[in-house]
This record gives sequence, structure tokens and C-alpha cells, in this order.
Amino acid sequence: MKINKYLLIYNIKLQTGHFMQLFWSVLFPIFMAVIVTKFQLENVPAAFLDDVKTKVTISISLIIPMTIFFINYGINESYIKDRCIDLRMRLFGVSSSADLAAKVISIYIFLLFSWAAYFFSLYFIVGYQLPTLQGFLVYILIVSIVGIFYSFLGQGIVYLTNSVASANAVIMALYFLILLVSGIFGVDVNKFPGWLQDVSKIFPYSYLAKNDVLDIWYWKGYDYHNLFYSCLAFGALTTVFLLLTKKKAVRS
Repeated sequence: MKINKYLLIYNIKLQTGHFMQLFWSVLFPIFMAVIVTKFQLENVPAAFLDDVKTKVTISISLIIPMTIFFINYGINESYIKDRCIDLRMRLFGVSSSADLAAKVISIYIFLLFSWAAYFFSLYFIVGYQLPTLQGFLVYILIVSIVGIFYSFLGQGIVYLTNSVASANAVIMALYFLILLVSGIFGVDVNKFPGWLQDVSKIFPYSYLAKNDVLDIWYWKGYDYHNLFYSCLAFGALTTVFLLLTKKKAVRS
């Protein structure tokens, strides 16, 4: 299948065309990481400071794929649905497979750009510890796979809602709720009520926001069992949600 370069450029513009998309995907995570590491780690002993800075950097970096796969993708899809852009593309001979390929490639281009800007900037501002090559590749693989599941969730919400505004409202509300429950904003999940701790285990990023994520980063031998089961559960739930909402949308 040949990739249409004009379709790819169009999707990249959708990813980066609005300042708020760049803000939430690049500037906001950098700002949060700087605030936490510069002003909230004053009481951390010097012997542990480098590891704590690294853990905070990794944890807050999860905002980037959440934003790109969930917010940007969901909002862009609601806009496309509202304007019937996908239908117009089919009428002009653009296949759904070519359209999907352009979307996926554009998402990963923007994701790599956002990651590069985030980690490059914070290396000089914060001074976190660099990962091993194996650890960083595994981190990227896990985060990218889970990101796909978040795009399923975003697409399902688009199928359920009837307007761009309602889709945006639901997506943004869930976005902040998931970030909070996953402990990405620095909230200690262990202090949650028992039932809420169980809910947090459904979201795979909650495991990557814990201290032992450094074992992945440094490639020291991480126990992947709980993270694996969380990925399976979240992937299954979002896939079923996507299929059910798509079926409902087709019927209506």
C-alpha cells in the first residue's frame, strides 16, 4: 500500500494545527516536570535525588502519549465525523486503509517529536539519569501499545457523542480523571481507598508511574506480570467498548 503524502501532511497538520495541541502534548508536560522537580523535592535526601528526578520525569512523560492518542486523536476524529470529511475522502477515492495508515504514521511522527522535545529539554533543565538502550526501547514499546488502546477509547467516545463539543467534554473529563487515578500527577495511589486502588490497576500507566519503573529504565529486572495483566484487561475493555459503540453508531 502506497502512502499518500498529501494525506499524511493533512493528518500531521491535524495533529499540530492548533496551539492547544502543542501545549498539552509538549509544553504542559515539560512545565509540570520542571515545577515538581524544582519546587517539590526539597526534602529528598541527596543520595536519592537523581533517582527521584528520573522517576518524576518518566511518570510525567506519560502525559504525552495520553494526550496524543486520547485527546488529539479523539478530538480530531470528532471534527472529521462532524464535517463528514471521511465520507468525502471515500467519494474522492481515498481508501479507508490509506486513511488509517496516514493517521497512524502522523500520530507516531508527532509522538516522537514530542518525546524528543520533552526528554531533551528536561535532560538539561532537570538532569535526570539516562536510561539503558534496552530499557528505553521497552518503555517506548509498552507506552505505544497502551496508547493504541487509548485511541480505541477516544474513538468509541466519538461514536457515542453527537457533536464535537460533547466529545471534547467527555474526553477531557476522562483524561484528567485517568491521570489522577493513575498517579501520574504525583498522587500516591497507595493512599486511595481500596476500591479506587483496584480501579487504578486497570490503567497500565499506573504501573509506569510507580517507583519500580526505574527497573525498566535502568534495565535491572522488572516484574512485568501485573503490568502485562493490566494491559490485557485495558486492551480488552477498550476493544469491546470500541466495537459496541461502532455497532451502535452504524445502527443509528
